[in-house]
Amino acid sequence: MNFSTTAAFVLSVADLLRGDYRQPDHGNAGLHPVPDQVAIAHGWVAAKVDNRIAKVRGFINQMREQRTAVISAAVTGKIDVREVA
Repeated sequence: MNFSTTAAFVLSVADLLRGDYRQPDHGNAGLHPVPDQVAIAHGWVAAKVDNRIAKVRGFINQMREQRTAVISAAVTGKIDVREVA
């Protein structure tokens, strides 16, 4: 999700939540300003993306370790790879 998509989503949700609310009529109801709402949503999305990237990197490292173990076993003769080729 890119920033402009996230911003549009946050603004649409804010409009739904706000409904007929207008600050001059109701004073300060504790809503963050829209730019802050967008920044909060963007930070949340960025955190999810960072989490996924970390999981993928962990998986890649596991695959590298397994590849190294298979190569080592083949070179030392612990597994027979003559029929595979």
